[in-house]
Amino acid sequence: MYEEVIARLDGTPDTAPVSWIAEFFGVTHSTVIHAIHAERLPAEPITNSEGKVLGYNIRPRDALLLWGHRLHKKGA
Repeated sequence: MYEEVIARLDGTPDTAPVSWIAEFFGVTHSTVIHAIHAERLPAEPITNSEGKVLGYNIRPRDALLLWGHRLHKKGA
């Protein structure tokens, strides 16, 4: 089972934006943001020149630890 879920990450980018993570794991954008703010999901902020956070880069492998079970339910 675990090997099948991990295999779903083959060919995925090293880091991805919130929208990609949400779509890939079948969760909402808000769920991903909440996990980042709750410090359950490590993420690198993307900031503008004034330091305002515009988005986040997330490693799909980190998101797998939270939502990998959803991939198995999708028939990984």
